[in-house]
Amino acid sequence: LCFVVFAHDLAQGLETGKMYWTDTGANVIRRANLDGSSMEDVLFLDNMTNPRGLAIGEDEGKMYWAERGTRRIMKANLNGSHMELVTNTYRAPEGVALDKDGGDVYWTDSEGRIQRAGVDGGLVEGIVKPSYTRRPNLVVDAHSGKLYWPCFNRDIATVWSANLDGSNQAWLVTSDDYLSDTVHEFWEPQGLAVDSVGGKVYWSDETLHEIQKGEQHAEWRRRQDRAVEPGRFELGGPCRGPLPPGATGHRPHTLAEPM
Repeated sequence: LCFVVFAHDLAQGLETGKMYWTDTGANVIRRANLDGSSMEDVLFLDNMTNPRGLAIGEDEGKMYWAERGTRRIMKANLNGSHMELVTNTYRAPEGVALDKDGGDVYWTDSEGRIQRAGVDGGLVEGIVKPSYTRRPNLVVDAHSGKLYWPCFNRDIATVWSANLDGSNQAWLVTSDDYLSDTVHEFWEPQGLAVDSVGGKVYWSDETLHEIQKGEQHAEWRRRQDRAVEPGRFELGGPCRGPLPPGATGHRPHTLAEPM
């Protein structure tokens, strides 16, 4: 079960009845039926490729992924054929998201910036400036026309939103709510998903072993709920970096030091 340990990112192809994921340790993209059956290797990548985020474009029959080791955004058919370069990246890319309506692919990188380019390549456009904090993932919500991403360092964790062009950036929830006396139990957000119909944002917290949720819109900044009871998996270390403007940097006092 090594692929469970190293599997980094997963995307669902609902029309194809498949889920796809990158195996960072083995440099492989895999897929299986939505019930986990019929797992197969779709694409073997070169050593040191280190594939990370993955997005599925079902309408065009393509998958897109970030290669941290080679600093590239790549794409291929869903069966692994016809692999192409979308664009080279300035720093090591992490999360990937697809704006199907706009025809753009977005990614985060190791310095915390968010960029985008057309699905067929072309000009790379800066969307969110680097913050030198971890932004491991991002989501494009076509319904609201918004980007969502988690952000954390050693002192503070935050979930942010912005327009697709990077304007109107706002945090939805933060572990240090400097506008009130609230201290949220919230440490290391990783995977992120948006429910536009229900108006909720869901994220996994790697340190707390929980899936949490909050309201989708920036007016809500006070409360998040546990969606699922804590699970069990290996912990990763948080990254250092500057705090958002106005934050005091107090650590949530209810949490133990990360392992």
